[in-house]
Amino acid sequence: MPATVAPTPTPDPFPNALHLKEGFLFGEGEIASEGTVYRIWINKTYNWHNDMDNKYYIQKPKPGNKYLFVFINVFNKGDTRVWPPTSGNINVHHNGQKYPADPTHYLPDKSSDRKAAPIEIKEIQYFSKFFGTEYVEDYGYSHGLQLACIYPKKSNAIDGYLVYGVPESLTPENAYAEIVFNGNEVGVWKLT
Repeated sequence: MPATVAPTPTPDPFPNALHLKEGFLFGEGEIASEGTVYRIWINKTYNWHNDMDNKYYIQKPKPGNKYLFVFINVFNKGDTRVWPPTSGNINVHHNGQKYPADPTHYLPDKSSDRKAAPIEIKEIQYFSKFFGTEYVEDYGYSHGLQLACIYPKKSNAIDGYLVYGVPESLTPENAYAEIVFNGNEVGVWKLT
């Protein structure tokens, strides 16, 4: 009688991944800081408000995809300013593929002829930031203005979401967010 062979399970690509809301310490001394992936939101579409014409628009992904919002908080525990990871250093991993933030996601207008305003995403506009009661915005922005650095204390944290176009097959159990801090320290979170 032939022996039954069990399929070999796929190894976990990030066996030491942090869980949502777990902090990753990076830097030390006067630039000691902490980053956290603390929430996700997944949906086929989302509605965003354009302040230029005061209308909502439905954002739709490429066929076979959906949207994943990853919420990130980075705060400075040291005593001098630090530079946060850019959106290009924050990627999602799923089934051996790496996904960058969606370049088509509309960001606050930085033109000098009008006041910058945060983008409202109807479905998540009342989600709170990790440390407080303010509502989240796009990662790297505060009240519609792009931030260049993080000053000490939790009250100065950079907190917001990045949007990713990902395959419909992605579930939180098989996806990870990876952040490269200061060019060499890497934190990875399992999205469950």
